[in-house]
Amino acid sequence: MTPTFIVNVEVVIHHKDRYLMTLRSLNEAHAGGTYAFPGGKVEQHEIMQDVLEHVARREVREEVGLEVGPLTYLEANSFLAGDLPCINVVMMAPYLSGKVQVQEEELSAAEWLTLEEALSRKETPIWTRNSLKKAAQKRAELESEPHAIR
Repeated sequence: MTPTFIVNVEVVIHHKDRYLMTLRSLNEAHAGGTYAFPGGKVEQHEIMQDVLEHVARREVREEVGLEVGPLTYLEANSFLAGDLPCINVVMMAPYLSGKVQVQEEELSAAEWLTLEEALSRKETPIWTRNSLKKAAQKRAELESEPHAIR
């Protein structure tokens, strides 16, 4: 049997000095009750160019009802969810438009937090903290580039 991976895409959404943090429902099998970023799995029918970008935007719309600007790659990690191998791709994007509307089947809440607030919450797992730190570092790098496109 050919090994297969679940591919998940998350988006760190930023607006001014804040990041959108979503609280996963306690009913979620993986990491229920923890802070995460909007995101979800690549579905089998999604055979296309730029599939990760497509999934990122789809999941942001579905989970929190927002539109985001240009996506920037941050990192990819592999892990086991039970005995299922997963690849998690993390991107970041600026908030563009919309009002946060939480998809209640998967999420309990969503709130805009500063980096310090998000890092200090006990519900923020280490992998989410690491992604937040990378996002803050990448934002600082992009903002310091003399010819950055914004």
